[in-house]
Amino acid sequence: SGVVSLAVDGGDNVYAGSVSRVFAGPSVLTSMGGSGPWTLTEVPDYVETLAAGPASGIAYGVTRSGGVLKTSDAGATWISLISAPPGATALAVDPGDSATVYLAGGFGVERSLDGGASWTSLNFPGAAFSVTLAYGPRFAILAAGGTPAEMFSSAGAGQWTLVGPLTGKERSVGVAAGGRILVANDAGVQA
Repeated sequence: SGVVSLAVDGGDNVYAGSVSRVFAGPSVLTSMGGSGPWTLTEVPDYVETLAAGPASGIAYGVTRSGGVLKTSDAGATWISLISAPPGATALAVDPGDSATVYLAGGFGVERSLDGGASWTSLNFPGAAFSVTLAYGPRFAILAAGGTPAEMFSSAGAGQWTLVGPLTGKERSVGVAAGGRILVANDAGVQA
């Protein structure tokens, strides 16, 4: 129980997804500017993953049941994005454009260029459990999925390149400074 996900938008608003029954059920906590008091907003389902981009007041969340939520008013209200594919497990927001969102799930990887109003498949080869955006010398979308688990990279055009196999029960992928890929699994974080 407690807070399971954090995101900070371009206006330094902090969003915390709660799975604690202490907060009267599914809710997201928001702190305006990251230093003020916390405001609790009830949501339809527990939010397990949050992501935000550069715009102040805009954030997205993936719920325990695989739905996608969005706020455009710094967490005062959250709406269900019914156009999103069901069964989402992870999301990422473009740090240069809060309207560009990537989803991962049993459907693979999909992208929205309009803040979640519509989605386009990026032709990921199978189910995906994680999606991360990497910036450095070049832009890349990193996604992990499949059985056995493998990591793939794409420049966003729907063509995926195998980066390598994964071992263990991976939960998430990330990119550190310099483009080093990090993988989180039951054993911890590995490079």
